[in-house]
Amino acid sequence: MANSRKPRPKTKPQMRKLVEEIVLTEEDEKILDSVWDQMRREIIQKRRREEARNRKKSAGLILDLARENTELREALLKETRKG
Repeated sequence: MANSRKPRPKTKPQMRKLVEEIVLTEEDEKILDSVWDQMRREIIQKRRREEARNRKKSAGLILDLARENTELREALLKETRKG
């Protein structure tokens, strides 16, 4: 059975279009904007945490490889001394 739910809005104009038929007061719009901004901030923070987690994971893999391979370890040490 196909999913009959409408897709979630991806942009602010799409969100506004979904609530177009509802009459919004200025206060309602401010609340809507603040909720949208908060959701956007949370998504950005989540993405940054995931990126940091991936970088940390990659660094751990590189360290594991360097422990096994002396040539790689020496090359990494040379690079870190230069930088």
